[in-house]
Amino acid sequence: MKNLKGMRNPSPLIQISLNNIRGEKILNKVKAPIKTGYEGFIMLTSDFYNNFLFSELLRRLWRSYRILTG
Repeated sequence: MKNLKGMRNPSPLIQISLNNIRGEKILNKVKAPIKTGYEGFIMLTSDFYNNFLFSELLRRLWRSYRILTG
């Protein structure tokens, strides 16, 4: 496993590919750093994220709940 050059504290790299729900390849064999400080699954730039927007649930279909404090 290689490290990303030019970073103050180099992170190990893994090779990833991303397909959207239609099966379209968005990223193919891209080397991505492994970072342990981020709590999400994967962080994408807005340009890449826009390729996945059509598969998101419409906001009007989001579940909402009421709790005792309102």
